[in-house]
Order: sequence, then C-alpha cells, then structure tokens
Amino acid sequence: GSITDGDYRPWNTYKEQITSVTFTNIDLNTCDNLLHGLKNCTSIDLSGASITSQCTSCFCMFYECSSLTNVIWPTNIDTSNCTNFYGMFEKCDSLTSVTFPANFSFSSCKTVEEMFSHCTSLTSVAFLTNANASGCTDFSGMFINCTSLENADISCFDFSSCTDSSHMFQNCTALESVEMTNTSHAHNTAEWDASFMFYNCSSLESVDMSHIDTSTCS
Repeated sequence: GSITDGDYRPWNTYKEQITSVTFTNIDLNTCDNLLHGLKNCTSIDLSGASITSQCTSCFCMFYECSSLTNVIWPTNIDTSNCTNFYGMFEKCDSLTSVTFPANFSFSSCKTVEEMFSHCTSLTSVAFLTNANASGCTDFSGMFINCTSLENADISCFDFSSCTDSSHMFQNCTALESVEMTNTSHAHNTAEWDASFMFYNCSSLESVDMSHIDTSTCS
C-alpha cells in the first residue's frame, strides 16, 4: 500500500491506545503529520516502509510523540525532494537521541524550524549524511528548549542561504559545545536574523563560527 494524503491517517481514531508502530510494505509518498500526536507510543519501526521520491514534506512527522524512545528508519529512503522538516520531532519529550542514516538527504531542505523543539530529554543528534542543505533558509528554534542537549554537531549544514536562526538553541541550558566548522560552508551574504540564537545557554563553552560571514546579522 501507500500513504499519499497528508491529512488522512486511519490510525488517528486510536491515537491514545497505540503504544508501538510497525510499518510493513508501505510506500510513504508523504510524511506530513505521519504519526502526529501518538502520545503513548514508545517505539516506531519504519524498516518495512519506503520513503519515496514523491515525499516533499516531513512536517510534524513525529510531533508530540511524547513517549517515543526509539525510531528505526527504512532502508529505502529518498528524501531528496523533501523541503519541509518543520517540527519533525517537536515535543518528543522522552527521546534521548536521534541518528539520521547516511541516505537521509537534506539537499532540498528549506526549513528545519523547531525540528527538535521541546525535546527535553534529547542529549544528542547525529547527521550521518553530508546534509548539503545550501538552500535552507530557516533554522529558527531548531533546538529551542532542548534542556538536556550537551553537544550539537550541525557542521553538515550549509548556512549560506540562512535568513533566520533566531532562538535556534535558546534555553539549551546543558549545551557545552556547538560544532559549525565545516569549511565547505559558503559565507552567508543574506540578511540574517540570529537574535537569541544562544540565549540562556548557560553551560556553553565554545562555538566556532569563524567561517560564516555574520556581517549581515540583525
């Protein structure tokens, strides 16, 4: 079977009862709101699914899966046309780590706004891909209120088109270091809002942004 409609989800009626999800032989032509609001679901196994090239959005894919502790990705992933990663893991309060496999592409990405916002147990995120998201403009609130996050390596992202990174790490009170030193990044020449980017990061010791042109920051 396949999932194409971004709104219709046959399991929505049973949201409160679902504690685990396993997909088998399903083509995901969209991941829009895929498992939105499964508050009691602890494990999601997508290994039997395929994310197809028709997928253009992972908007709120796991939004408010507040008990989620584990995600198993599909082997077959084509996110090369996916532009929207807004709120993908927002309010996944129990999630401690996320690892994106090497074949998970961010090449068409336009926004990662609030992608992990309010993931209060999240300690690490690993991007095993060269994200090469040179067209991504919006990083705002990407990790806002991730109060357990200690280290963030976002060196695989290209900030050359960034226009908004406001509140990106706001209230990440455990954050000690941010890795942004991929020398392949072009210098940013766009008007850029970086307000409150590291606001209330009370444990932060080092950030290297030397390769990024911050002269256009407002």
